Amino acid sequence: NAPANAYTLVFDTLSLPSGYQAVYVQVDSSLVGCADSMQVDWLLKLCPTLISTTDLSFCQGETIDYGGQTYSMDTTFAILHQALSGCDSIENVTIDMLPAQTLIIDMATCPGVPVMYEGTSLDAGDHQDFVYTNQYGCDSTISVSVLALPTDASSLSLQTCPGISVNYNGTDLSVGDQIPFTLTNSFGCDSVVTVTVTALPTSATSLSLLTCPGDPITYNGSTLNVGDQIDLTFTNSLGCDSVVTVTVSALPTSSGVAQLQACTGTSVTYNGQTLLPGTQTDVLLTNSVGCDSVVTVTVTEIFPDTADLQLVTCPGEPISYQGAILQAGDMVDFTLTNQAGCDSIIRVSVSALVIDTTQLSLQACEGTAIEFNGITISAGDTQEVILTDQQGCDSVIIVSVLALPAPIFSLSGTASCPNNGTGTIRVANVAGNGPFEYSIDGNTFQTGADFAGVEAGDYLVVVQDANGCTSQNNIDVPTLESLTLSAEEFTLPCNELQIDISVNILSGLVGQIDYLWDNGDTTAVRSVTAAGVYALEVSNDCESVNQNVEVVPEVKGKLGIFYIPNVFSPNSDGINDLFQVFTGEGVQVEQFQLSVFDRWGNMLYKSEDYTAGWDGDYRSKAMNPGVYVWHLKAVVFRCGQLVSFEDKGDVTIVR
Repeated sequence: NAPANAYTLVFDTLSLPSGYQAVYVQVDSSLVGCADSMQVDWLLKLCPTLISTTDLSFCQGETIDYGGQTYSMDTTFAILHQALSGCDSIENVTIDMLPAQTLIIDMATCPGVPVMYEGTSLDAGDHQDFVYTNQYGCDSTISVSVLALPTDASSLSLQTCPGISVNYNGTDLSVGDQIPFTLTNSFGCDSVVTVTVTALPTSATSLSLLTCPGDPITYNGSTLNVGDQIDLTFTNSLGCDSVVTVTVSALPTSSGVAQLQACTGTSVTYNGQTLLPGTQTDVLLTNSVGCDSVVTVTVTEIFPDTADLQLVTCPGEPISYQGAILQAGDMVDFTLTNQAGCDSIIRVSVSALVIDTTQLSLQACEGTAIEFNGITISAGDTQEVILTDQQGCDSVIIVSVLALPAPIFSLSGTASCPNNGTGTIRVANVAGNGPFEYSIDGNTFQTGADFAGVEAGDYLVVVQDANGCTSQNNIDVPTLESLTLSAEEFTLPCNELQIDISVNILSGLVGQIDYLWDNGDTTAVRSVTAAGVYALEVSNDCESVNQNVEVVPEVKGKLGIFYIPNVFSPNSDGINDLFQVFTGEGVQVEQFQLSVFDRWGNMLYKSEDYTAGWDGDYRSKAMNPGVYVWHLKAVVFRCGQLVSFEDKGDVTIVR
């Protein structure tokens, strides 16, 4: 029941079931009145999607065109077509790039011998590509490389006896020949063998035989006599001739002399014969090589020995000889047996040894002592020391110890800084046996008499002379006063442009005093024009001390900077019509911002001009009487310094 009106009827053909398509739509009626109706005729058709497949290919390095596009690689895609019936048709296209084929063939041949491939002659070392068309119609490349087969070159050494030939590969060779033979190796290529023939050694030796004179000797079936020399030929280990020259020499006969001794009145036996002293006899023996040996034996008579023996002993000391106790001055004969077994008469005399007495002079530093043979002897003393000499008797040594004087000196020094060693010690007026060495710690000595860089304290100064003698004195190196400063607080008057500031030196006036302010000024007194803290470094010869000097303004705080009223009456009567901020005396405004708010926080007024004021209006509308909040931020210059100012409060409008 649609009311009468102009209508547009729309048919939704997009929501049809899959495969259906609207072909015809006819509207047969139109709406006229309230009770009118409309009839619609339409025709649907089933339109299935057709799918087809197209396979294409091209050779590598080429391109293919299809559907107005050029392709150079493998790809797959779908193309949507519309049939004459109006239905969709999908074509699935696959394009494949056919690969180019490459085959590698390695061939081999002997150097200088060509090889054939596909009618082409190739030499060793050649490389050539042959291009064909494969079963796909694309290029197929065969890469042929020709390798050189190896040839051989070797040497062979042969040996033979002199005068006898040797056969190699059907050829007779003699000693000294060197001939190359060309053969075929395992690859079918030339193999050159250089054959050299050398001579095997023949043997030529000598053999010396010995025999007693008149006795023959047999060698290799031959009987030889002393003086014979013959050559015998044999075969050596290599099969060649070996000539042995045999010489027969005579073994020596012995003719010796034997000297024997016998005491007077006795005899001696030699090879079973009894011989008397003073006789000479030839004895026939067989020597070590089996030949005759004649020894002439002479017997010498040994007469009794007579000798004198001088013995010595310490005075008062007995001495023993052959078990007998003898005293100095005794003379006694002793009958003994000598090394030949005969009598030996020894006449022994005993003498007394002389006692040694010597003088020994030593040196020692004054006040010290030395050790001598376990005895302590002080410098300046003399003492007898009894020792035993090399003969075992007493030896007296008179030892005198000379006292060496110690060095004499004086000391002076300078004070040291408190924080590091700057003091000095000087040794002066040194007397004694130089050269001298000096120490201030008792361990480390130096040749110079001056010590620098010495810290404050007590020192024991030791002076050592050329004899090693020492003397010592104490010296105190005092400490210089530390640098101490003080600074008062300076006040910068508001009516002056600058003031002079400085510090007080309480102690440490050592050497030159240097000043360094934080602005680079090096004077003791500095002129400043503003309040603040000023840094100063004061230095003397020992140290540097930092001191801050504070300069404060004559007036501090917010007091007297601004005067702000708390009520005004904007009624245009010329009296108190503006809410305005007033500056104090000597105040110079650098930055200014005044804001006024209502009780809900709305900003009603804002000004950066401290000479301006609020007339109580907001957007040309007068504000009602009441209380309003103000906020003031400013930077002013007063009494030589910049002062940041911030304050808030309220003001009342009265009408």
